[in-house]
Amino acid sequence: MSDKVAQELPPQPTEPAAGAAQEPEPPQPLDSEAAKAVDPQPQPEQGPPKPSSSASSRKSGEQPTDRAADVQVGRKSVDDSEEAAIIRADEEVQETLQQPPPPQFTGTDFKSFTKTMFLTFGTLGTSTLVAPFRGKKGAPSFKRHVAYRTVRSFHRRADTKMLQAMSPKTFQTYGAFCRSKRLTEQVVDLDHNAKALWLGDRAEGTIIIGGDSAGANLALGLLSHLLHPNPLLDPARGTGSFKGVALLSPLVTFDLTAPSIKKNEGKDVLERSTLKRWADNYLAGTAQDAYNAPLGAEAGWWEDMPTEALCVVAGEDEMFIDDIRAFVEKLKKHHEGKLVYTEGKGEAHDAPIFDYLFGAAHRKFKEAIDTWIVERV
Repeated sequence: MSDKVAQELPPQPTEPAAGAAQEPEPPQPLDSEAAKAVDPQPQPEQGPPKPSSSASSRKSGEQPTDRAADVQVGRKSVDDSEEAAIIRADEEVQETLQQPPPPQFTGTDFKSFTKTMFLTFGTLGTSTLVAPFRGKKGAPSFKRHVAYRTVRSFHRRADTKMLQAMSPKTFQTYGAFCRSKRLTEQVVDLDHNAKALWLGDRAEGTIIIGGDSAGANLALGLLSHLLHPNPLLDPARGTGSFKGVALLSPLVTFDLTAPSIKKNEGKDVLERSTLKRWADNYLAGTAQDAYNAPLGAEAGWWEDMPTEALCVVAGEDEMFIDDIRAFVEKLKKHHEGKLVYTEGKGEAHDAPIFDYLFGAAHRKFKEAIDTWIVERV
């Protein structure tokens, strides 16, 4: 769920009152259907509409997604007459949401990128040679050891600008995912120029929030703000509770002093130098507190958490495991009956994501989160 959290309980959508005065909007280009509605001149009769690219792909043999994937995102059934409103081109999504373009590479950046990739592929080659001798300090399988060591090498050298330039745009990814699941895109403007990108229903009591790694940290920051409004922000509007909160390999502190940080460094996709750089970027000079480092809060801070259920999943071999276990113990003091905690034996940080990327078989981590979500939607 890599990082999407709604920052307020959503209001119900409203329609403008009949006859109410509205601010004039700048003229927008009209598509063919809109042009028909405003042009009084009769239009020549046209042939049957051409099928959309999505419809064509289905006719060409594309297989529908399995039900478990559909259920997890709250898929709604739509007919073909609604498909044009649901499926939009990536260019239109980008224009509507006005997301700034990713940073552009300069000549110096390109040289740095070339060097980074050269050294990363070099690590890939040497990892295949040393993997048979990894012992208990390495990942549990040859394939994962090679993959994790290569990822660590890349992240050690890739700066923030390089990662942003290489990553797909958030809104582009959101639009593509909605089209793949035939979901209606629901983009809500929030305060501070933020936007919420919704999946499925928005009715109160049906919403599941969560995230993985730093995304889980953001979810916990939202819950902290709901429980104890941050004085630097406006209080959250709305009442009620969430259907559930799912935390995958949550980042709960920026202190890199727990024993598992050193013990599991050779088994995980992360390493200390990279975590330190990312933590400095994330905090940007801000001191740690209960809003950005939830492990530091007392157990009573989480007592009235507004959710019906809690799910925390982590990998036994991840560097954060000691901190995650300590945080779970605090949650248990007030949420024993609603908390489900699962550890994947021999699994690393964000194991389902990296298993997917590397073509490895999914294990207990993914099974636990899939089961928990499907039971609640």
